[in-house]
Amino acid sequence: MKCYADLHIHSVLSPCADFLMTPRNLIPKLKESGLIIFSITDHNDCRNSRIFQKKAEENGLLFIPGIEIQSAEEVHILGYFKNIESLEKVAKIIKKSLPQIENSEEIYGYQLIVDENDDYIEKERAFLAGASSMGIDEIAKLIKENGGIFIPAHIDRGSSILSNIGYFPDLSYDGFEIYNKSKISELREKYKFVKPIFSSSDSHFKEGIEKKGMYIEMEKLTVEAFFDAVKAGKVYIEGVEK
Repeated sequence: MKCYADLHIHSVLSPCADFLMTPRNLIPKLKESGLIIFSITDHNDCRNSRIFQKKAEENGLLFIPGIEIQSAEEVHILGYFKNIESLEKVAKIIKKSLPQIENSEEIYGYQLIVDENDDYIEKERAFLAGASSMGIDEIAKLIKENGGIFIPAHIDRGSSILSNIGYFPDLSYDGFEIYNKSKISELREKYKFVKPIFSSSDSHFKEGIEKKGMYIEMEKLTVEAFFDAVKAGKVYIEGVEK
């Protein structure tokens, strides 16, 4: 089964995300775009994940629990998990490792938690987009210890493993995210990637949601099947040679 996915989307909990990045706005957009698998990867937090998972189930979509973590090297890392509990455990540890500074709403915008009606029920005042005190090796270990998938984010852009470190440390990668699809073949050849290449929208606004870019070959629409497909390398990008 060919399942189109966007696995890097930010909700209103992420600073700089639009006010419309809520379940009732995003679920219809995902369906309209032909996507059936998605993840909400907020910066260093995950408190909107449960409501997105609930709305996904109600609409026949598959939600993959995820997060985008910023390491001490200011490298962005994506972590995906088999259940919300594992995600929340990791997010709790990460949040404790962040600098204790207040979010500047005038500069970065609000960081909001919503309910199933898209009502704002809580505001996070601590700045979520700062760098953790944990290095990339520690974060990789934390993700793996909790049964997660470890993927360096947008390696072809800033705040990435290549822009900030310049090479790939010897870690247990499950894949690599490349934002610009036109660079996938070049980077795959240059770094001899054998792990899957992911390419998602990294969207902070509704209009940026991917339209049938990445797809995953899965036997059934479950989180377990998603994990099996990633481990088997069955992640593909439309228009890019396999």
